[in-house]
Amino acid sequence: DEIGLLSAPPPPPLSQPMPEQVASVMSEEQWSACLRMQETHGLAQLCADIEAGADRWKSWVFLDRPEQADPPGYQTLDPFQRLLLLKHLRPDRVVHCIDHFIETHLGPPPPPPPPPAAPAPR
Repeated sequence: DEIGLLSAPPPPPLSQPMPEQVASVMSEEQWSACLRMQETHGLAQLCADIEAGADRWKSWVFLDRPEQADPPGYQTLDPFQRLLLLKHLRPDRVVHCIDHFIETHLGPPPPPPPPPAAPAPR
């Protein structure tokens, strides 16, 4: 369940060691989250893809604004899947991803209201 993955607590510790080539890309907790995300439609090969392209994934994970770039090999992710990846791989960018999603799908934020009128002189 995708919603469950978004709101889930940190995953349990790994039952098997994390692949060596992945250790430079993410922590064990992040890798464990990737293993769980594979249950999501469209992410079934996520861990195999990260293992095979660890250098490309490392470049994406460490981008200043990964929410504005496609993850390697995942150009067709829907916005929710992108949010899942960012939540688990770059939690510091989730708010920016949500802002980007809102602006893209709902439009820019409305202008701020005008300041209150000054009281009339007596």
